Amino acid sequence: MQLEHSLAEFFRKPYQPINVLVVGAGGNGSAIFLHLPYLHQALRVWGHAGLNVTIVDGDEVSETNCVRQPFALADVGLNKAVVLANRVNLFWGLRWRAVPEQFCRNFLDYHNDQTHLLISCVDIHTYYAASTPECADMESVLHEILLSPPGVLDVSELQYYHLAQVTLTDPLTYVSFHTPYLPQLGLTRTELIDSLPGCYPETRPWAEAAYQQQPRSQAIGYGSRRDDSARCLILFEQRLPSPPISVLKTEALALPPRRQEVLALVRRLKIREI
Repeated sequence: MQLEHSLAEFFRKPYQPINVLVVGAGGNGSAIFLHLPYLHQALRVWGHAGLNVTIVDGDEVSETNCVRQPFALADVGLNKAVVLANRVNLFWGLRWRAVPEQFCRNFLDYHNDQTHLLISCVDIHTYYAASTPECADMESVLHEILLSPPGVLDVSELQYYHLAQVTLTDPLTYVSFHTPYLPQLGLTRTELIDSLPGCYPETRPWAEAAYQQQPRSQAIGYGSRRDDSARCLILFEQRLPSPPISVLKTEALALPPRRQEVLALVRRLKIREI
């Protein structure tokens, strides 16, 4: 068996630089960006025009970033992408560009970008939402507690939870993992939604594929594993408008009336309280 790798025609044109867009200037993005000059130099040696790199990130350097990321205390408060681009340009004599803003779904159109190669180095920040308060309780407070045989809830843990009622600021485009559509993917609900936590390494790639293969999707919709009468959403923060959601109100689960509602649910499920 032979594997054949091919390059797009553009990459074989030595007289034109390759436009690279690095999205994210954190731990992974900074490591890749700081090593791209070596590839640029190697291409130049072989007669190619090299790379023209842009790095995008809207975050500022914090003190915690100075632990595992290539930033110093003097960089705290400065934009990550700008710091890295200035450092590379000064050392290598380049004119690479930094864009100090978050990458969003309209970024390439807004900047009239002619990117040939996009390297994504961002963590996918997500919000989890449920269609009912009871489902929210099942998917958070009771998420890891066995229902058969009934497990145990430490009631003092309620102090760490709040129930937030939110509304989306804009209509949502999402990938559906609801039961009727799973056969088209060669899956059943048991294999994906109802799988046990130990199977997450096998099920997580499906969420990653939804994010990567549907670049305009802003969320994944599915029926709750813990409460199949309700629906859930995983929202992708990077693809939502700013602000992504409006919080109508928040209520502490450790206080009435939400405390009584949670405990009533716990007793109905015959979960033991301590």
